[in-house]
Amino acid sequence: MSKLKLSAISALIVAGVSTPILLQHRALIRLHDENTQLHQAVQQAEVIRADREALERQLANRPNGSLSSAQLGELLRLRGEVGLLRKDSQELAKLRSPTNPSPPGVQPQAYLPSAAWANVGADKPEAAIQTFFWAGKQRDTNVVGNLLRWIRDPEIPASRLTQAETG
Repeated sequence: MSKLKLSAISALIVAGVSTPILLQHRALIRLHDENTQLHQAVQQAEVIRADREALERQLANRPNGSLSSAQLGELLRLRGEVGLLRKDSQELAKLRSPTNPSPPGVQPQAYLPSAAWANVGADKPEAAIQTFFWAGKQRDTNVVGNLLRWIRDPEIPASRLTQAETG
């Protein structure tokens, strides 16, 4: 029994001593990995700083306004296109302006929100469309069915159900 006690105590002492050593070893490995990552980040920052300095030197050594003839030609072409587009945009704005009268026979329609839709009949196309949308919103299938005019194509043979209805 004493040997069992001695071995148990020895195991506890070994575990008590080895656990902190193992935890310290893992912490050192983790610190080493973080140190390596930081070192790589510093190297990347140095490379970026060197590239930035080289670009700054190139920019400082470049004379202002030095465009090649191809670049200058492209710039002039693009400026011409911008001028034409601005002119077209101004003409379009003039046509859309409220002071510009509508073409004869065309009346601008005001926006009608869905809350204002009503059953206004089907005398005019505008009224029929408003009634159709109102019926769809109200889920009134009878009004929708009355607004739609179904014309059977004589080229298509009637189904058995249609033949039974027409008798």
